[in-house]
This record gives sequence, C-alpha cells and structure tokens, in this order.
Amino acid sequence: MLNPLQPVKSSIPYIPYFNEGPSNAKVTIGLAMRFKVLVDGLGGGTLDLGQWSSCKGLRADWNPRRFRAHGNAGYEHILPGGLSYPVIQLERAMDPISSAALQKWLKDQAAQLYGEPGTTTPAGSTAHIVLLDRAGAPVASWDLRAARPSAWVGPTLNAFDSKVAIETLELVHEGFL
Repeated sequence: MLNPLQPVKSSIPYIPYFNEGPSNAKVTIGLAMRFKVLVDGLGGGTLDLGQWSSCKGLRADWNPRRFRAHGNAGYEHILPGGLSYPVIQLERAMDPISSAALQKWLKDQAAQLYGEPGTTTPAGSTAHIVLLDRAGAPVASWDLRAARPSAWVGPTLNAFDSKVAIETLELVHEGFL
C-alpha cells in the first residue's frame, strides 16, 4: 500500500530545462499568452494596437483537390488547390491606451474607405502579430498582407455585471506566407 506521506518514484524521464545542456545555450520560447498587434499607419509609421489575450484563425489552408481516375479505385490523385486564410479574431480586455489606438485606426480606415466621394478603395495595411517571450522580446511574427478590419465588437455593458469589458477585432487579410 502506498504511503501518502512518502514521495512516489516517477516513471516520467527527466527533461532538462531549456537553458541546460552541454552547450548551455538558452532556448527562447514564445508564450501563447504574450503577443501584440501592430499595423502600418495610413500616414506612414507603425501603430501599436497593444497586447491581446486571444488570437484565433492564424492558419493557412492549401485546400488540396482529391479525385480518383476512372477504373482505378485503389489510387487517389491529389492536386494543389487554392491557398486561403480565415478571418483573424482578436480579443482583449479594454484599456485606455490600446483601445484608443484601435479606435483611431478604425476611424482612419473608415474615413479612407467611406470619407471622401471619389477616393479610391484603400489597399489595406500590413498587420503584424508578434509573439513574445517571458521578457517581452519577439520570438516570431506573422505579417498579414492587406489587412482590413472586418468587424469590431464592443463590450456588453450591464450595471448588474462585474465582468471585465472585452473588445473583439476581426481582420481579413490576403495572407502571411
């Protein structure tokens, strides 16, 4: 019978820490909870939209086409299909600095698209999703070409709730590969 006060020998093998090893080289890993979003401003420069708590839709689909040749039921041909990218959905708690920067970018996008009669449709700007490590240094990034806002959803406000105010931004883009 096992004594709950005695330590149990683990059958899990020892896995060294990321900075251990013969070369003592540190390996930097990205944390899924730490990332920020930057967009190229309409007037030049880069606008920091702050850190977010959730990013969904960071994906590339090759959409292969499958078919069987006549008379050959045991073999399936796979042809390349079109490359597609789903909508990126970002969520976070609202804060005065990042939420104001997002609202400014959304207003600039709306003004360029719907502001002046006779203006051309905006080409979109590049949005950069940057994954960070625990020290805040970049580990990886995805540059979404021709990114445009698809939707912005504000928080549900209710005087009887004590929840955090969450805002959601959806971006359409032409790809990151």
